[in-house]
Amino acid sequence: MLCDHLVSIILPGGLKNIEDSTFAGCSALASLSLPDSLVNIGNVVFVNCSSLTSINIPKGVIDLNNCGVFAGCKNLKRFTVAWETPPIANLLTDRDLDFSQCALIVPTGTKAKYMVADNWKDFGTIVENPDN
Repeated sequence: MLCDHLVSIILPGGLKNIEDSTFAGCSALASLSLPDSLVNIGNVVFVNCSSLTSINIPKGVIDLNNCGVFAGCKNLKRFTVAWETPPIANLLTDRDLDFSQCALIVPTGTKAKYMVADNWKDFGTIVENPDN
């Protein structure tokens, strides 16, 4: 795998799409900064990024129905989002992830919405982020 030793990356501002499988198998990837300009995260983009511990999904990402985005990310423990309303998110149905062991960080005033939303309610902890 070409990215076996990739530990962190900051993607450029203005980036709108991350294509399918872009970081698949980057097992050392522990830190990733997604730009606010991001709109689409493709299928299996982070599959088997087993060192990834947290992800911050920008508000502009409008489609979370992609297949297997976080499959194999067994150490993902913090998932931060910026949407006022929880979107439909099939990516949260990855069978090998236990979102009950992961904290969901949501904008202030939105916790109640996420606590009843399909898939989002499966997170073990839902916390409001005063910075959003």
